[in-house]
Amino acid sequence: MSKRFESNMLLSTHTVVKQLFAVTILIITFSTFVFSEEDNTVNSNQKVTTEFIYRRLIGVAKILEENFATGDKVFAQPKADEEMFEGRDGWNFFSKKAVVVESRQHLLELLGVGEDLSGLSKGQLALLDVYDTSNSPDYKEFMNYAGKTKPFQSSSDNKIIVELADASGVAEQASIDADRCASLNADDSDALRRALWPHANEDGIFIGSPVYEEYTVNPAKSTFLHEVQHTTQEDPGGEYGLNGKHCYDERLGNDKNSESGLKTAYTEGQADWRGLRSKIDDRSLLESRLDEIAFQKKYDEYTVFKAWDKSITADDLLHI
Repeated sequence: MSKRFESNMLLSTHTVVKQLFAVTILIITFSTFVFSEEDNTVNSNQKVTTEFIYRRLIGVAKILEENFATGDKVFAQPKADEEMFEGRDGWNFFSKKAVVVESRQHLLELLGVGEDLSGLSKGQLALLDVYDTSNSPDYKEFMNYAGKTKPFQSSSDNKIIVELADASGVAEQASIDADRCASLNADDSDALRRALWPHANEDGIFIGSPVYEEYTVNPAKSTFLHEVQHTTQEDPGGEYGLNGKHCYDERLGNDKNSESGLKTAYTEGQADWRGLRSKIDDRSLLESRLDEIAFQKKYDEYTVFKAWDKSITADDLLHI
């Protein structure tokens, strides 16, 4: 046997092993409930309820004074019927005081419409879609499961609080209230989305409208179910890289340490499965997470490889 033929056989075998590994992951994903969630549940009839809060954001608070040495900032003050709301990355907003949503009709009133939805922005429609999802049979069945998970079993409050943040009109507010509100330009739109990015934490779930105004590959329903899944999980460690964020095809953790980021990748895989399993189109997105792998090298800078690149290992695939 020639060395060249032998080398080609080894490369071919290497590729086949990777392909079989990826296929195995997908088979496990779609043939089990949510991987091995049984370890995270107990026998219980405990129920979990969901409460929605609507928050109307008015504008971005203008910085009146800033000490660059200490980082201290003095903002314009909210009106009597407003409060300050802090988003991510140091963004501060004027907000109407949050209101508990009593019904779908009540939410429509808070959004400023009746049965005719034509006046809603894409972001507002997304918030309505999240609320409607909570009344679906699939969601109610999931809540029966959630009550059996360890995070809710160890909590005295079996309630998921979902905050719907409506930022429609924030960008235009500076022209109406220039003394208090900062002006935003086209370059600020991405930062605004990041500041109000959907996420789950110990306080509940936050869904901001800006990400749905311009671009998103996932509907709000998928995002909501993804974040709900996170509320049923134990702390994954949050090894998301230099910027504390992650994309769906990112290799999580330190690639020099096989244990680093493994639990985080596992919990994100569970959450993606929960969010994307209900639609065939969304399932194709879940499958495509193995098409490419992104390695974060610097803050917000990634190097992308094809999943079948010879430099990619099976360990890398486990960290996606």
